[in-house]
Amino acid sequence: MLTLRFIDRYICLLINLKLSISTLVQDVRYSSNGQWLETEYELASDNGFSSVVLDKVRAQYPSGTIKKREIEITPQGIFYEVEVADNGNEVELYFDGRGNEAPNSHEDA
Repeated sequence: MLTLRFIDRYICLLINLKLSISTLVQDVRYSSNGQWLETEYELASDNGFSSVVLDKVRAQYPSGTIKKREIEITPQGIFYEVEVADNGNEVELYFDGRGNEAPNSHEDA
């Protein structure tokens, strides 16, 4: 039940951010022993995504195109993942809840 309370608290947070939960859930991951690891939400547009993160990505890749925006909710907090196509290359960037670049320790967890 503790895990459900944790998830419920962040679902409420996402609702407060005016995101439509029913259309965004992409993936929920659990460890082999059933412990919740993360929930990912993919957004089709910039609406509801961190403007701080988007501003940083656009400053770093001014000619790039954002291909994917994900919000990842983990026991450690909320993280943002952005995939950018720039000059024939695709780059994946990962940010913490404050918009600071962070290692992606949850990929394929």
